[in-house]
This record gives sequence, structure tokens and C-alpha cells, in this order.
Amino acid sequence: MSRLSLSCASGLVIVIAACNGNDSSAPARDASADAPIADDGAAPDAPDARDGSAGPDASDAHDADGSAPTQRGCSSSTTGCYTVYAHTGHILFYFDLVATKLVEIGPFEAPQVPTGGSGTAEDTLNDLAVTPDDRVWLISDVNLYTADVATGHVTLVGPTTKCGISNTSLASDLSGNLYAGDTKGAICRVSPTNPATMMPVGMIGGGLALAGDFASVSDGTTFATAYNLAMPLTANDNALVTFAPATPNTVHSIGPTGFGRLFGVAYAGGRILAFSHDGTGSVIGVDRTSGQGALLTIAMDPTTNAPAVFAGAGVNPLVSKTGP
Repeated sequence: MSRLSLSCASGLVIVIAACNGNDSSAPARDASADAPIADDGAAPDAPDARDGSAGPDASDAHDADGSAPTQRGCSSSTTGCYTVYAHTGHILFYFDLVATKLVEIGPFEAPQVPTGGSGTAEDTLNDLAVTPDDRVWLISDVNLYTADVATGHVTLVGPTTKCGISNTSLASDLSGNLYAGDTKGAICRVSPTNPATMMPVGMIGGGLALAGDFASVSDGTTFATAYNLAMPLTANDNALVTFAPATPNTVHSIGPTGFGRLFGVAYAGGRILAFSHDGTGSVIGVDRTSGQGALLTIAMDPTTNAPAVFAGAGVNPLVSKTGP
């Protein structure tokens, strides 16, 4: 699925094991301005761990019986907190909310897919969603996957068609329905079958499109980073909006975030967490009432000595809206 230059000196620099240079060369998601984003009405504001350690650990990722993942990155006394996942095109992480840092879970090890002609390359995953049962789903332009939260490795669910022009966004509602979006405003319901299919439900209203991602919380509110199709500079200053994925035409604009190309959206502590694809490695905290963003940290890729390039993020939609 939009561009802002940030000073790394303004945030805490952390080092993570990100992907190789493939992500930074991924084609930019279309964007289009600079001016207030139109409010097209009010969207329904309805249907509402553990500390991280360096490296994946199966015992840290699952309950003792192995049946359900333990929420990681949360304070041990926190209720209503769920693991915040983020990823590049090839590696899965979680965000430690206590230490304010990313922790690598592991590589996706996705299958090879055609790149044109006779070439192939590992499938690049565009976005992530977590369903209420804590299952992690990932989507590319050609496939739908689930991920092992202990190792990061993905399992193919099946090939998929595209939602509009591309599968750049993925989210789950409280009922466990998966929705995808593209960069021109299309929203589709995803059938997690083999093959996975896209069922169009409509276009985002107000001349908007997803800048990169959307996520639902415990009262059913769905937050998204968006840009105005007619105003290209809003790619550099994404707006925070709310809408219902099943009826996306009704949109409520909360306000500009001050940051661009926010391809990953999750939620914790009563605020949106946004992860940038703009080459700055920025993790942004966004106020849910004003839309204003603030830099939380910068993530560097030690293999390239360049900031991490995030592709997506997600959190269980049961996460508390008000936060601890």
C-alpha cells in the first residue's frame, strides 16, 4: 500500500533482525495529498504476558498445554492486553510494550512464487491479521497463510485472488471474519479456504483509500490509516479514520497523524500503534481521539545498517479499547 523523513536522533534506536534488502525494494503502494481529508460521516464506534525476550521460544509463545498462545510483550499484571505483531516482507516480530522494543520471532520461510519470466523468489507477505482465537493470518498478492507464533514459519492456506488491484491490508473483526483492502479503496471479505477468495463488499467513502492497514478493537471500532486519492501529499501525512469493514462507505476522519506510509496498524494501551514502510524504521503511537502521532522508537536492520521497512502489523480484536 504513502512518505515522511524522520530524524532517527529523535527516538530510541533499537536493533532487530529484519529481512534482507528485498523489502526496501518492494514497490511503493499507490498514494495520492496534502489537505484535510474529508469526513464522510460517522462510522459506528461499536462492537469493543509476558515481557519479551530476544529470540523465539516455543514455551514463551504457547500455554502449557500448547493449545493457545500466551500474550507476549504485556505486563504480567495487565488485562485486556494482547500480543502486538509486526513484520517485514519475510520476518515476524512482536512489539514488547513494556520495553518499547521489537523482538524477532522468526522468518516466514514462505514458498517460492514466480517473479516473471522463469524466475522465482520467496513470497513477500503484505499484511497480517489476528483472529479472536489468536490465530495469525498473513496475505500476499497471491497466497493466504497462517503463521506459527513460536517460530514465525507460515503454512499455506491456499492461493488467492486480489482485492481490487492488490492485497495490501488484512484485518479481523470480532466475529473472526477476515477483510482485505487495496490502495484504491476496495474492501473485500476473505474466504479462508483453498483457494482463498475475495468477496467485494464496497469502497471506502470520502475519496479515501487505505494507506496500509486497519485493525479492530474490543468495542468493534475499526481504526485505519488512510490517504486521499485526490491529494497525493496525504501519502506523507496519513489520516486516522474509522469505518466498518462490512460497510466501508461510511467513514469518520479523526485527524492527521503527521506521519506517512503507515503500512502496519495494531492497538495497545488505549492507542493505535503504527509501523512505517517509509524507510525510517519508525514505530508510531497514535492518539485515538485526535489522530496525532508521536514517534515511539526507530528499528534498524543490522544486516543493511538501514532502518527496518515494515509491511504490516496486527493484534487480536479483543484488545481493550481503553487500555490498562
